[in-house]
Amino acid sequence: MPPQQGYPQGYPPQVPPQQWKVIKTGGTRHGMHAMISLFTCGLWLPVWFCAWLFTRKHKVAVPR
Repeated sequence: MPPQQGYPQGYPPQVPPQQWKVIKTGGTRHGMHAMISLFTCGLWLPVWFCAWLFTRKHKVAVPR
């Protein structure tokens, strides 16, 4: 196969490196839990504590 015109030795041009953006996912929505705790007179506090305890925050890299 003959080399393609415009590319040295048949290689395609270099692609610039892709930029990445780090976003946080997961976690507890404290504002929502605070409002539910307020409306239920504190009965929601154990649920909020368990949600905070067992929910992990993650950092994920996504392309820009």
